[in-house]
Amino acid sequence: MIKINFGIYLREDDIKEIDDEHGRNTNVIDGADILLKRFISIANIMDNAKKGSSDWFLTGKSQKDAMKKKVISEGVITKNANSLMANKLINDYPIIVSKIWNDDKDYILCRNYMQSNINLFSYGVCFSVEHQEQAKEYVAEIIKYLISELSPRIIKVETNDYTLEEHQVFPDRLSVGWMFYTDSIYDEKKLGLGNQMHTMTKNGQAVGTLFLSKLDFFDGSNENDIALANDLEITLAGHGVLPTFSTIF
Repeated sequence: MIKINFGIYLREDDIKEIDDEHGRNTNVIDGADILLKRFISIANIMDNAKKGSSDWFLTGKSQKDAMKKKVISEGVITKNANSLMANKLINDYPIIVSKIWNDDKDYILCRNYMQSNINLFSYGVCFSVEHQEQAKEYVAEIIKYLISELSPRIIKVETNDYTLEEHQVFPDRLSVGWMFYTDSIYDEKKLGLGNQMHTMTKNGQAVGTLFLSKLDFFDGSNENDIALANDLEITLAGHGVLPTFSTIF
């Protein structure tokens, strides 16, 4: 099996601070609604790429407990999803760490409070496929719709635990792995990366740049592929493209 990871960085400006404890419950319910809408957007993009439909659950004390916490069913948010999510968030809100998963063991994990700002979020997506052709097909479809529907700041794609195994060059910067998208536009001639970079468009307008360490399937555990990713990371860092964790936004 091939393990694929997406990292998605974006702003959720509608998440509110708690001004006083009297309005806490309202803020938490509103925050749960915002989070569920983002979760279902990402989940449906994944399901559509895989040409299927999944039920998604919150985590629990056990699998049996988690199975009682269905928040998405056949592409629709369930009736009790908001209350389930609000109960998950209530103690720590407006700091948010939440995860949903499906029967295929795919998961979507979100965290906020990046750079000490509750509106800055990272979403981690993980799923597995059997074949390299599947990986290429799914990744191409997912990244296209993430850019189109979410307008993210950054997306990064890797396989087989490239970052987890610490194969990246810079410990204080985001890694590239297979692909790295940023909502900044760069001069292709200036960077001189040829077909390793592509300007991405939305409704005919340029919205960002996609960098690829390898046009074909990328294996994050393969020494040759790791070397390609490392070379691209060094190049992007040298041009001020690859941010540190403190400068993502």
